[in-house]
Amino acid sequence: MADRSDGPSVPGIQGFVAPGFEGVAEAIAAGGPGVAVAAFVAGELICEHALTFGFLAGELVRRVDGRSLGTFFRDELAEPLGLDIHIGVPHDELPRVADTVGLTAPWWAEACGDPTSLRARSLGPLPDVNADAWRTAEIPAVNGHATALGLATWYQRLLKGRLPTLVDAPGVTGHDVFVDEEVTWTLAGGRIDGDDIGMR
Repeated sequence: MADRSDGPSVPGIQGFVAPGFEGVAEAIAAGGPGVAVAAFVAGELICEHALTFGFLAGELVRRVDGRSLGTFFRDELAEPLGLDIHIGVPHDELPRVADTVGLTAPWWAEACGDPTSLRARSLGPLPDVNADAWRTAEIPAVNGHATALGLATWYQRLLKGRLPTLVDAPGVTGHDVFVDEEVTWTLAGGRIDGDDIGMR
């Protein structure tokens, strides 16, 4: 779970919006063509799982608790702690979401690099992040939506120890082949940079 499984690649992310969370987790587990490409032996190296991490973590939550990660996050953290953060924006909240700008095809191609690289395969094609289907989908590692106050409140709660134990605990440290840097990933998918901790 610390970015060391064998399947960081998700070539068909656009298709992941439609089938729902459970279908995505099953597709990743099946590892069929165009879903998750085993890039290395699990545990062999560190590689940020930009898209699959959230689905893998969310599947654990669903199997233990029965709720999706977005619902669990809302019920157990966001609402009780007053966090204006969503994993899957409710339809009635969509008018509050600002469009993302600057996420163009040329920018994405440059960010992905060589189309045959592990990085490009991990990121997949450019999603339409301004589409309602993307915003309402629960894609746990990459489409959280928050207000500035929501994020500030998250980190304030983190610093005061009001988030679940181990949210900021180091999970793995080493050279990450995706970001091509020495990193420490937390158990909850955050990145520790010296004294700072951030989200993916």
